[in-house]
Amino acid sequence: MQQTLATSQPVPQCNNTSVGVIVWHPSYNFVLLQERAKLPIGIAAPAGHIDPGESFREAARRELFEETGLVANTLRLAFEQRLDFACRRPGGTYHDWHVYKTIATGPLTPRMDEVRSLGWYSRASIKKLAERTAAYKRGEIAYRDWEQQPGLEPVWCAIFEALGLLSKDS
Repeated sequence: MQQTLATSQPVPQCNNTSVGVIVWHPSYNFVLLQERAKLPIGIAAPAGHIDPGESFREAARRELFEETGLVANTLRLAFEQRLDFACRRPGGTYHDWHVYKTIATGPLTPRMDEVRSLGWYSRASIKKLAERTAAYKRGEIAYRDWEQQPGLEPVWCAIFEALGLLSKDS
């Protein structure tokens, strides 16, 4: 049985597969991140589930375009791992992630049902967002404050840590 959202739309079963796309700004070495409009609350790279019949690469291109309006040039696999983070969809207790790096083209045209805001973030800014997430997880930030000014979505803390974006040396 599928659960429903407040809008009475069926929530699909989680297929435990997700993609993410890290878009690098070629001139400034910044990363494009978005504040999510859907749960889980947080700042994240464009990402989403694999649709039936889609490859990871096809899903990455689709998610990037759907959420930002950008078209991925080449996609380079940067991260592939199973991560145990809960999903808003039923049955989602983990995801097999494929995260790609790309330089993308086109105008930024976020889909507001997916994205509250988009912005270019330096490594220092990403580290500060990760610190805010850690403070929230320790109970130092109230949920209401987190909703108003979130940090990184926790799964992206794990991904960025694995990629070395949160290390003290970077």
